[in-house]
Amino acid sequence: MKNEKMDLEQKRAAYVEAYHAAMADLVPDFNAAADKESGNPWCLVDIDEVNADTVGEIKAAAKADAEKHAPEIARLVADDLENVNNMPRIILTDNDAYNIYDVNNCLDIFGRCENGIDFDAIKEAFNRSPKMMDFGAFKDFAKSFEEVENA
Repeated sequence: MKNEKMDLEQKRAAYVEAYHAAMADLVPDFNAAADKESGNPWCLVDIDEVNADTVGEIKAAAKADAEKHAPEIARLVADDLENVNNMPRIILTDNDAYNIYDVNNCLDIFGRCENGIDFDAIKEAFNRSPKMMDFGAFKDFAKSFEEVENA
């Protein structure tokens, strides 16, 4: 079936499956089941514009659409999580993935490890950083708030 032409329902099913697989890699907090059930699922946003007939072409189109939508979806998911418990969120990008963290996650990741960053510096960076930034850039930003020890 890899190179066979597909009808619209087969095309839609292949696209949705590929889109959600790609989105799971790009935005780990994205809920594919909820997306399918929503009134306007992201997985179908561009289905009518997909100019592809084979499974390989459809998968490639779905992956490209997921990559295009990932930043916006990450922001929406972060906002939804923030609205649930009133705790601000930051999106840190790493290896093309958009991971959503609150300050406690950041303390765990950057402060409670070997050569960790001071908690106050992490909190300051979290409060001052833009809502989305690179993982390594956040780490460097947080380190910049550590007090310099005078010898």
